[in-house]
Amino acid sequence: MKPEADATGAAQAVPFDTYAAYRAHVLDTVCRAEHSLLIFDPDLAQTGLEDAAGISASAALARATAGEERIRILLRSAEHVER
Repeated sequence: MKPEADATGAAQAVPFDTYAAYRAHVLDTVCRAEHSLLIFDPDLAQTGLEDAAGISASAALARATAGEERIRILLRSAEHVER
């Protein structure tokens, strides 16, 4: 899943209207990240990062990059993650 590009080659927003599409875009973003990833999400409940593909993509990014801040996640609530 590649983002649409305008005439200058700049990425454009690709709208989605289901949680399944949101999860697909999150996974695509993690897979395409090259150096680091910064996620702002209320609670990660709908990202799909906890399923096999999300874990695999996150682990691959962590292995492929260096530094302590390879993957940073900011949540409003950690309740979902703590379960």
